[in-house]
Amino acid sequence: MTLVANRRTILALGAATLAAGTRPVFALVTIRGTITYEGGDRIPEGGITLLADDAAHGGGGSRSHRETRLQSDGAARAIGFDVQVRPQAMDAPPRRLVALLERSDGWLIARGSVRLADDDRDVRVVLSEVMY
Repeated sequence: MTLVANRRTILALGAATLAAGTRPVFALVTIRGTITYEGGDRIPEGGITLLADDAAHGGGGSRSHRETRLQSDGAARAIGFDVQVRPQAMDAPPRRLVALLERSDGWLIARGSVRLADDDRDVRVVLSEVMY
């Protein structure tokens, strides 16, 4: 017996294969927080990158984290943020939120991180100066 595949059959098989191979889409979890600088000083001027999950600190996991980028003008003592994370990233140990402050030339100025508990939705990240 010969199987004849027409365009409609091929498209239906492709859609079924794609649907079977994808994970369900979950609502994103929003983590709100504040970034401060050690000692309560002003946050230096530069770009801040927030990373959420085990890949943020070199855990070797998949890069499933979400990056959020902020800008510091050098005048603020605190910067508020909202980071949206997939629930799967919250389940991957260790659960962390990492903030990296870089100058415009790419040099890392400060770094801070905080462990996230299951019920953490409002966190405070303190940036500490990076020593070279």
